[in-house]
Amino acid sequence: MSASRKLRTLAKSLVFSARANPFALRRSLDGMMAQDRIAILNFHRVAPLDGSSYVPLDPQLFDDIIAFCRSRGDVRTFADLHQPAGTRPIFVISFDDGYRDFLEYSLPALRRHGLRCNHNLIPGCVESGRPPLNVLLQDFIGKASGALLADISLEGFGPLAGDDRERTGLRASAWLKALPIARQRQVMAGLQPALEEEGSRFSATPMMTLEEVQALGDDVEVGAHSFDHATLAAESDDYVRQDAIRCRGWFADTLSRPTEIYALPNGAATEPQRDILREEGFTTILRVEESSSTRTGVEHRRFTIYGDTRAEVRSRALGLI
Repeated sequence: MSASRKLRTLAKSLVFSARANPFALRRSLDGMMAQDRIAILNFHRVAPLDGSSYVPLDPQLFDDIIAFCRSRGDVRTFADLHQPAGTRPIFVISFDDGYRDFLEYSLPALRRHGLRCNHNLIPGCVESGRPPLNVLLQDFIGKASGALLADISLEGFGPLAGDDRERTGLRASAWLKALPIARQRQVMAGLQPALEEEGSRFSATPMMTLEEVQALGDDVEVGAHSFDHATLAAESDDYVRQDAIRCRGWFADTLSRPTEIYALPNGAATEPQRDILREEGFTTILRVEESSSTRTGVEHRRFTIYGDTRAEVRSRALGLI
């Protein structure tokens, strides 16, 4: 762990330990019940550090937060939300993207605790075996040699080299995600010679294969996360409609598990685009927006879960930011 990351972790530990005190946690849980709100926890990678500038959530912190949800609340899938509320606050454990580490760390932990989850897959990534383009860029920034990074500057972003690879990766990822998917592909195609130059020294974040996805049990409720992880707000309405049609077809025909769940990539879509998704048969649309959600309705907001300490992860899960 770099010195700058160690300092950030220490500072955040002090801040979040104060925020996630037992009184604050209890007040937040009571508020969820009083307002009939639910907490949808949005996870991505759960794994040990692997050199990517996209830092995964530590498996022990994942185990702790799902144990917390199980002990303090009622953990459901989206299919269960229509059932009457009980006497405890409702949580939904939701994943995006389809990383293989889900099989290695997250799913075993969920099964140990007897919990089900939602996982929103990217068909294009399942078929190609490559992560979303922004994650591939973060992998490269984290794992490439310093000498190679020093020679690369992306038009519209700038140099990829920097003292803090994690921060550079986050900035580069945000920049790339905001571009239309066609432009994202152009950017990454320009980096292909550098990826090839790294050869066996570079490995992209592995994704679940089609066979692995097909083998997922009923304890994993699948949803779509767009076909290619395009930020819909950067695309045309026609693109969104075709994406919805492709996703519905892939889940029904290729996966043999039809879905009506669509998680917006990067949480971004215009209101007319969300209307298109509903017109094409998606009855559950997942946004981000870092807030609790209603139990009913079509659109649901999620909390993005990441962090370095138990207090930070719990704070994010309950909106104590």
